Amino acid sequence: MSALPCLSWAGGPALSDFRLAGLLARLQQLQPAVTGVHARFMHHIDVAGELSAAQSQVLAALLSYGPRYTPDAQPASTVLRVVPRLGTTSPWSTKASEIAAVCGLASVRRIERGIDYHLSTSAGLSAPQW
Repeated sequence: MSALPCLSWAGGPALSDFRLAGLLARLQQLQPAVTGVHARFMHHIDVAGELSAAQSQVLAALLSYGPRYTPDAQPASTVLRVVPRLGTTSPWSTKASEIAAVCGLASVRRIERGIDYHLSTSAGLSAPQW
């Protein structure tokens, strides 16, 4: 993806409640101060220029899939962003970018998906603890 311009678009939940509960249990085994975890998809869109209002609507429709993210009221959290390694293109990105092109979004060069993990803790963690 190029440095500019790049859009970020929040998506739905990345993990089911069952998977979140399992992840929280594993995290608490490693670091008992972790009190909560939420995960949501984040889409990063590399565009050649500004999108028109109509193009933005098409993009919004394409990136509105699956269940809706409804965050619980949660204390301040730290966000850990997980994305494909720089220089690689995921299979998801290839298909999403092809679909955008078919939908007339010629200025969209690439769409990539990552996951933002929101971790809540009962106490601040040091760098080694993270």
